[in-house]
Amino acid sequence: MPEHDSLQSLASDAEELLAEILSVVRAACHRRGYDPDRSEIDGLVSRITLKLIDEDAKILRSFEGRSDRRTWLFTIADRFVLRRIRSRKKMMSLEDAPPESFVIQPDQEERVFSREIREKFLEVFSKLTPHEQQLLCLWLQGFRTAVIAREMGIKKESVYREISALKKKIQTMINGE
Repeated sequence: MPEHDSLQSLASDAEELLAEILSVVRAACHRRGYDPDRSEIDGLVSRITLKLIDEDAKILRSFEGRSDRRTWLFTIADRFVLRRIRSRKKMMSLEDAPPESFVIQPDQEERVFSREIREKFLEVFSKLTPHEQQLLCLWLQGFRTAVIAREMGIKKESVYREISALKKKIQTMINGE
């Protein structure tokens, strides 16, 4: 079974990933001339995070290391933001964009957002049972279902059911429902 250190390492990696997601979402919004408010940015970050871990972390596992992880995340966030803009049907020209949309936010504000996301992740992770934490760690590390089942001493079919339930639980906790 994975040791406590590997859980801490995974939690640390996940925190870094969440902080990067916030940064690339803001950059993608800036690139597209889209100026969402703070709550909409938080919503985009949450939806992108859930998208990364959805379907057995299919998108997260697609990262092959052929580019920088931040570049890869930016591409995902940029496409997500573009779809969001199109769905709202509020495309604006550069002439119509407010001047402040071209200003990059100060690093201090980004650090505050990153810290808040890390705190939210740690809060969510700490509310999971040790069994759920272990399941999440194994699943995010990319272990196959059979390996997860063997490591956790459960049936393979149970892994699918528990991962689905865990994703719903995390989504509920993130959305504050």
